[in-house]
Formats: sequence, structure tokens, C-alpha cells
Amino acid sequence: MKRNKFHLSAARCRQALISLILFSAILHLILLAALAVQYRDLTFLNYFHILELHRFFPRLVTGQLTHFLSLVAIFFLFLIIYSLTPENKLRKTENKEEK
Repeated sequence: MKRNKFHLSAARCRQALISLILFSAILHLILLAALAVQYRDLTFLNYFHILELHRFFPRLVTGQLTHFLSLVAIFFLFLIIYSLTPENKLRKTENKEEK
């Protein structure tokens, strides 16, 4: 008896969704980097601009200080996400990669 290769499971759907979001985000950043180079404007790479926060706070993306604050925001978000990532989840991922 042949098994259906397209078995729908919650874990696979969740992983596929996470992969899709990550792929889209990476592609989005590549396109923004290309625009920043083409127009010689680092505003395209400003984290607040990427999140479209300038639509709510128009002055947030203007000025030299905003680029520094953008980097600080990215750094602190990384630290928060890093501290919230459980270590045992990382071990499971590493064990799968070793096999």
C-alpha cells in the first residue's frame, strides 16, 4: 500500500510557515539593500522604516540620530529574543543536524 507523501501535520505546517516568513524577510532585506545602493540612501535600511513606523510617526525616520537609534533597537531586540530562546530547544535542533 502506497503512503501519501503529502501528509498534512501541524508541525510541518508551522515549520513551512516559519520558513516562508524567513525567506520573505531575507528577500525583502536584499531588495532594500539594493535600493539603498541604487539611490545611495541608507534610509531604506533603517529598522523603523522597514517596519513602516514612519507612517505613524513621520519624524521617526528623519535625521542622523534615527539611524543610531535603529541600530540600538535591533541590538536590544536581538538580546531580548536571545534571552527568551530556550536552551533545550537549541539542543534539539543541534542534535537533528548532527544525525
